[in-house]
Amino acid sequence: MPHTIRWPKPRSAAMPGPARRRAAVLATAGLLAVLAALPWLVNGYVITVAAAALTFGLLALSTQWLAATAGLHTIGQGAYLGIGAYTAAAFAEHVTTSGPVQLAAAAAAAATVGALVGGVAVRARAVTYLMITLAVGELAGTVAVQARTVTGGSDGLTVPPVVPLPGLGPVVRDGWAYLYVLAWAALITAGVVVAHRSRFGLILRGIAGHELRMHANGHPVARHLIAAQALAAAVAGAAGALVAAAHHFLSPADLGFDVSALALVAAIVGGRSITATLLAAIGLIVVRDWAAPVTGAHAPLLLGAVFLLVAFQPLRRAHRRARASSTGTEAAAPPDPADATAADDPAAPRTDPVGEPAR
Repeated sequence: MPHTIRWPKPRSAAMPGPARRRAAVLATAGLLAVLAALPWLVNGYVITVAAAALTFGLLALSTQWLAATAGLHTIGQGAYLGIGAYTAAAFAEHVTTSGPVQLAAAAAAAATVGALVGGVAVRARAVTYLMITLAVGELAGTVAVQARTVTGGSDGLTVPPVVPLPGLGPVVRDGWAYLYVLAWAALITAGVVVAHRSRFGLILRGIAGHELRMHANGHPVARHLIAAQALAAAVAGAAGALVAAAHHFLSPADLGFDVSALALVAAIVGGRSITATLLAAIGLIVVRDWAAPVTGAHAPLLLGAVFLLVAFQPLRRAHRRARASSTGTEAAAPPDPADATAADDPAAPRTDPVGEPAR
């Protein structure tokens, strides 16, 4: 009987699936409880920064959805945030002060524009797609400055307080506005998680990994990418509505290039992890807003350092792999069990170095 070598399977140190899910649920519930208690624990300025971090986290999620799931790196998501914000402001001024209605209208308007832009942009890839999204973002910023009758121009626009639910009063205090933003941010994030784990998200990852194969398998690649663009725009538009609800003021700076660039950095740092993307977004907002008084208005220098670290991470990993391969420190693959079987079986035919059976 030939002797076959069986290599033992490495034991995983990770928790089993149910225990890991329970731990994730408990950690999420604990984090939400801490975030909900912030208005009673910190001052008003920290609450304002926290609300800005939550809305920016949603913008980073919309960027991460395109970059990590669909393979489309965008630098113009701030445009859809602005569309959503000014749509919510227009509804608050002329239609209704209902917060859910404003948020739905903002998401729908941003998704519509995102689908129209996606019909053209998804035909491009890599740098070309990035430049198209940059042009869309810059065009949105220019319109926000020039359309003074609608947006208030560079002077900004004051937004009436929202009414979170029928029968409740308008949200005026910063603490209640923060809780309103937190509730919607949690719901939208849960929706993004479901989208990531759905069949639609799986198809998008397949398109990002091997677009030609997905097209050959009969998947309508362009249609799926346009839908992904519309969903990302809807999330950004909802974030814009929450910006208007949290700060009661809008300006063209809310949709500027630096906002979209920060969202892309957070998406790159987070990779395919939604949690890591949110943490990166919160960290960037803390550096930008909260650390500015502490560092003597040198926060842009800190952000520049963050940009450099993010830009050099792929080069650093590639350098490590190159050094490991050149020094031979990479783990060697275990021998093929079939080779071991042939070596121990006297009846197996022997081969010389060029593959011919030895006589």
